[in-house]
Amino acid sequence: IVEACLARDAKKVMVGDNPGGPEHLVRPVAEAAGFLPLLEQYFVDVSKDIREVQINSALAASVPVSSAIMDADLLINVPKFKTQPLAVFTGCIKNMFGAIPGLEKARMHTVYTAPHQLVEFLIKLYSAVTPHLNIVDAITAMEGEGPSHGTPRHVGKLIAGYNGAEVDVVLGAMLGLPTEKMRFYKTMEQEGLGKPSLKDITVMGSFEPLNGFSLPTLN
Repeated sequence: IVEACLARDAKKVMVGDNPGGPEHLVRPVAEAAGFLPLLEQYFVDVSKDIREVQINSALAASVPVSSAIMDADLLINVPKFKTQPLAVFTGCIKNMFGAIPGLEKARMHTVYTAPHQLVEFLIKLYSAVTPHLNIVDAITAMEGEGPSHGTPRHVGKLIAGYNGAEVDVVLGAMLGLPTEKMRFYKTMEQEGLGKPSLKDITVMGSFEPLNGFSLPTLN
């Protein structure tokens, strides 16, 4: 992705990560993931230099967000496809939770405990901090009780699109989720983020449902 940006004459490319938790683990996580040695000159700690962004969620009028993310001319969202007990799975919408600094994410999890609260909050956040491009890494996905106790599963796919909400619809369809089980559908339609049905979305390339994909125990 960095090489593609540079090939298109990007003047400055920044790669950021923002893991949650009480400890400041941005660089250690990047090192453990293996991309820091390759991208050291582009890496930015997006947990620093934050500012308040209005989201007008039912439980929070604003949230702290990385200034580097907000000031970027082009924002590329790169989620890892994995299960998550409150949102069912992590896709484009859920991954933008990473725009919020680590400790604040932990605090938000204590505030938004019910699934409908989390979904409403995440969609309001996504509406305020909307990526220009989404590239979902589903080469190795995670099924089961993710994101902490799941099982790696080879899927061998990259799923990309400009509209992250519609990419999430495609991901849900890959999992075989009926509409009522994908918690983003109704709220994303109310917010006007995209088409909530696979039949209304143009999918280029081969669409393959993931047979027997194990979903988390839903709260």
